[in-house]
This record gives sequence, structure tokens and C-alpha cells, in this order.
Amino acid sequence: MRRSRHNIALQVQDDWPIRKALTFSDVDITHPFLTLPRQPVETYILVHLTQSECEHLLNREQVPINTQDDDTGDVYIMKLKWRGSYYNLIGKWGRIVRSKGLDVGKVIKMRWFDGCLHFSVPQQDITVPPLQVIPAPAVHDQWPIRKVLTLSDVDTNHPFLPLALRLVEDHILVHWTPQQRELLRSEEQGNLNARDVDTGEIYAMKLRWRGNYYNLIGKWGKIIRSKGLGVGKEIKIRWANGWLHFSVPYEQVIEPATIPMIQHHQQVIKPATIPVIHTDNNTNNSNTTTTTTNTNTNNTTNNNMTNGRSKRR
Repeated sequence: MRRSRHNIALQVQDDWPIRKALTFSDVDITHPFLTLPRQPVETYILVHLTQSECEHLLNREQVPINTQDDDTGDVYIMKLKWRGSYYNLIGKWGRIVRSKGLDVGKVIKMRWFDGCLHFSVPQQDITVPPLQVIPAPAVHDQWPIRKVLTLSDVDTNHPFLPLALRLVEDHILVHWTPQQRELLRSEEQGNLNARDVDTGEIYAMKLRWRGNYYNLIGKWGKIIRSKGLGVGKEIKIRWANGWLHFSVPYEQVIEPATIPMIQHHQQVIKPATIPVIHTDNNTNNSNTTTTTTNTNTNNTTNNNMTNGRSKRR
């Protein structure tokens, strides 16, 4: 049984708890669906559904809901489908895109009221700026997709490069044919050729759709190893001539200027002459020699005295 809303006051017309800027995939009429974030849907829509309807959603089944375009008063029977991390609103969405002329960047506002999902895409007043002649920028400077690599981006054990959904759809998928985009939606991945502008290397890679973002896979692990990519480096990406071009410029290492060595001329001072001091051995030898000489002298004197006495006798 649906929750009663008779005790809830009528909401103000500007009270729109769910707002979303439309992306390229949202307005692609070849495979029409509107992607809605999980938390706002569960907070502002599922709380008004029955328990049975919520169980159908959890089983990946589609739940029909009544929708109303508050701009025109048109009523549609659409379907809500759970995709795991987000929800898709399908059914008459392609017709709504065509009839209202929806385009990338327009904001759709949604709310639940009186057992119906109301939505509005107000027409924006477009102010045409004065015509200015602006020279086209050089092609090699046009890098609309830039990303600072994170730890998961350079993990060679599970190599993939996540890219923001809006950037991929605005600057890559707009160059694809409707058949290529349809294949990407149905098989959730598409093949592409990638070229490393820094080295000229060419890689066969794949773009995989993950709902709220895209993954660039294939040879990404090889690119990480060959270019020595690390956390904090910036990769630049653009699409040109049917190819995905990317660049991770090498950081220029600036060596500090060499400081000339200043040699100070110091005055050389010659050491003073140190007198030779005889060691104890030499002293002992000298003493021994002196003692021996004195002994011989004494012996000679004694002999002379003895001879003199003999003559007197």
C-alpha cells in the first residue's frame, strides 16, 4: 500500500530535491534512458513506493511509475530500473528528449508528489553575446581532458584509467558514430586506437562504460611501466582524426648553476729546524765509552807507580 500523503502539505513549486545536469548519454536518443544517482532516488522516490515494488527493484526488475511534465502537463507511464550503483528512468524518455529538445548541460528537476513523479526542464533565456573575432587556438594546445594520476590509476596489478563521464561524452563520444555509441551502450565497452604523442607509440585499447564514469583499459599497464608513471603526474587527452591522443610530458629537470670555486692563496710557513736529541741508548753507549777510557787511564797510572817503586829498591 502506498504511503498516504494526505497529511503532508502541498510542496512549494520550487522545491525540487532531485536536480541533474543532463549529460551526453542522457540525451542520446539511440539508446534513451536517464541515469539518476542512487542516494537521491532512494531518499525522495523509493520511500513512496510499496514494499513489493522495492523488492522488484532489488531483483533488478523494472517498476512502472507515473510521471508528469510540469512544464507542459503531459503524463507518461515510465519505468524505474536499479543498476547497482545508480537507477535508470526508461520508457518514454526518448520521446521526452525529442519533444522538449533536451540537450547536454540543461538541468532537469524532479520530485515526488501525490503518487506521481513530477519533472521540469525550464527553458533558459539565451543571451547572445556580441560577435567577437577570436583566433582559433593551436591544435597541439587543445587538451580538453586532463587528470592528475592517483594511486589506483598507476596500479599495474589492476590497470585501468577512470575518466569522468561528462568529459568523455563531451570530448570523445561526440566524435563517434551513432552505431559506435550504441555498441558502447549495449556491450558496455568499445574499441579505440590510442597514440602516445610523447613517443609516437600506438596502442589498441578499450573504453568501458561504468555508469557514472568510463574506464580506459587494454594496454594501460604497459603504458604505466614504459613511461614510468607515478602519483601526481598529469595526463592530457584529446580526440583527433579518429584517434585518442594522450601525453604525459616529462618534467624538465633544472640543474642549479655551477658556483665557481674561489681558491685562497695561503702563505706557506716552513717548519723550524728541530735539534736532534740523542736517545737513551746513545747516552748509555757514550757513558760506557767514557767509563772504559777512565778505567784504562787508571790502570796505566797504577802500572807506572809500580815500576817506579821497583826502581827505587
